[in-house]
Amino acid sequence: PEGCMEKLNEALAIARQMGDSSREMTQLGNIAYTYLQVANIRESIRIYTLAIEISRKIGDRKSEAGYLNNLGVIYNHISQHDLMIKTFEQVIEISTEIDDKNLTFNALQHLAKGSFIRGEAEATIQYCRQALDLLPALKSTPNQRTIRDLLITSLIQEEHFREALDEIQKDLEKARLD
Repeated sequence: PEGCMEKLNEALAIARQMGDSSREMTQLGNIAYTYLQVANIRESIRIYTLAIEISRKIGDRKSEAGYLNNLGVIYNHISQHDLMIKTFEQVIEISTEIDDKNLTFNALQHLAKGSFIRGEAEATIQYCRQALDLLPALKSTPNQRTIRDLLITSLIQEEHFREALDEIQKDLEKARLD
């Protein structure tokens, strides 16, 4: 990682000298990812935040959503669930705007997890249903197990037993089909 970081910082310096904000943003993203790989979470968050600022400045919504997504995942891993939820709410807004359904699904899945952890069963149900509604529009079929488990558990918590049973039966039918 040390040699890699040296090269990335050289590329960042060149991008800054050239005044190329897009390349600067990309190099910051690469540096943040490298910090994450060596478990320097604070630096990774700091650098991703800089990359987000630049993406906003240059109007690159796709990169902004991607960096916010990475930041949200970090917040999830360090159990900063309030920050995770705020971050993924921004991802939802942008991914809807740029029509990136896979990113929307990912954000909804994280929002469901965060809501579940905070004990917000109704919000969890809402996010799970929205995520599951997106499945037919996705380019690839993601693993649905977590989102389905969160949905069923939250339905039971809210005493929506009939709906929970319907979801369990869907799972059983799919298992039989598989």
